[in-house]
Amino acid sequence: MDDFSDNWNPVLVREVRRMLKSRVFGGTFLLLLFSCWASCIYLVAENLAVLHLLERGREFCTIYFFILLIPVCIVVPLTIFSVSSQERLGQTLENIAMTKLKPAQVLQGYLWCGAMQAGLYYSAILPFICFGYLFRGIGLIQILVGIMVSLFFGCASWVWSLLMGTTVRGAASQTACLVFSLLGGLLALGISSSFISIIFSTEMGVGAVFGFFCLGVPTLMMMSFFYGIANERVRVTNRMARPYQVILDTEGNILRFKPDPNSMYHEVPQWHERTNSEVRNQ
Repeated sequence: MDDFSDNWNPVLVREVRRMLKSRVFGGTFLLLLFSCWASCIYLVAENLAVLHLLERGREFCTIYFFILLIPVCIVVPLTIFSVSSQERLGQTLENIAMTKLKPAQVLQGYLWCGAMQAGLYYSAILPFICFGYLFRGIGLIQILVGIMVSLFFGCASWVWSLLMGTTVRGAASQTACLVFSLLGGLLALGISSSFISIIFSTEMGVGAVFGFFCLGVPTLMMMSFFYGIANERVRVTNRMARPYQVILDTEGNILRFKPDPNSMYHEVPQWHERTNSEVRNQ
């Protein structure tokens, strides 16, 4: 058990510690709880006289999910963008690149940090969803599908913000990428809210499921594409990489120099004093 934490991604451990100390996370978490409590009190007080006769579980859960989507699609993506962009602007990403961590592990650390943050938001709102389920009018399958849809489009906004964060090169580009990251979160918020409304309605059918798959498959492909670009941007940030590779012949003499695509330098010497004489005379 003492070595259990040593197997964790160090980027994840670092960012989780920062997240738990962040005022943004604490304020968002408290605001989420306050909004759910206020909505619960308002709905109960409005329908107190006939609440036992009405099936208002659908109305309760819809409002709770709408509240949940705001931090999942807006706050978490902006957190991932802030973390990944500050790594580039603070020139600490080069230090990470010099360690044994692979670029994919660095990106996974950012995404898992966002997932843990979103998981805390989900855990905070689940008791309220269970409370709404008790009033009937909504099925357990609808709630599970709602969680899956909100998490799917939330993940899409996270990957998009991760790409924007790894694209930052300076102050001007940071502002532009921040705007694009926010627009991506708003788009994910709008799409997921529309699907939640359809899922929690009484008319959900085959058309809604077909529409989700028609939109979900291209979204999944774009997520894979965006993640690949972000992985490539992190991979080429190692400024300490050697500008070229030395290719030797069977006798140990230098045969040629091969440019290293991971290096920021592209000047490769034509020959060296140990270069093979036949190659040097060409």
